[in-house]
Amino acid sequence: ERFKKRQLIDYFTKILGSPLNKIDNIKKLNISQEYNKTIFFGDSLSDYKAAIFFNLDFVYVKKYSLWNVPDELKKNPKFREIEDLSFLELIS
Repeated sequence: ERFKKRQLIDYFTKILGSPLNKIDNIKKLNISQEYNKTIFFGDSLSDYKAAIFFNLDFVYVKKYSLWNVPDELKKNPKFREIEDLSFLELIS
């Protein structure tokens, strides 16, 4: 529902959510076997933690987030931040 409301639904082939937590949803994707490079786009601390758990590259999507990202994390060279997913329009 949130993806429809934000007009993001067409950019994804699969959207996983409740009742499973993020780590269990990622396990369902079999990422280590199915993909050789995965980027996790997220807007919350739990998204970040799930990406770290699976050693995935993480990109923080700021526009819809309620997460107050700590300054020390923003200074980490591996922490990437974008405003929104509007760049997807360029590749679709």
